[in-house]
Amino acid sequence: MLIRTACPADFPRIRDLDLGPGMTTERDTVYAVFFRLFPELCLVAEEAETEGEDGTLLGFALGALSSDHQESYLHDLWVAPEHRGHGVGHALMDHYLAVSRELGASRVSLVTKGAARYYEEKFGFVRAKPSDDPYVPELERHRGFCILIRRLAWDGGLPGTQ
Repeated sequence: MLIRTACPADFPRIRDLDLGPGMTTERDTVYAVFFRLFPELCLVAEEAETEGEDGTLLGFALGALSSDHQESYLHDLWVAPEHRGHGVGHALMDHYLAVSRELGASRVSLVTKGAARYYEEKFGFVRAKPSDDPYVPELERHRGFCILIRRLAWDGGLPGTQ
């Protein structure tokens, strides 16, 4: 498996993967905006390509960085259903966290509706409190969305919670 920065040619493949069950598909322009503004935080996971063919797209991650570079926002982390359970999500998340840390972020946040437990158990995210983010009460009232945060370690080791 190869994790690399996405390129514009990947957008149709990302969109096609994003068409999976349960996903609200973004317009191609959204992928382009993420890539144009935050190319380092637009990642794809793919099987090694064979000669003359693109590798199979296994998953992707799209994110953004705050203007002060203190916070990285993970907009999407998606793995094709047939490739789940094989470490693709972990590889994408590990790479995303490492790049976020390299860019100066001290934390990563995300908004989710139904996957909070997954991010908490698998990746060490915690639910944000109003003192962490002023939008927490508003999102919690709005159909069960929540904000999750993961603080990034700066000791050169693996990212983790503080």
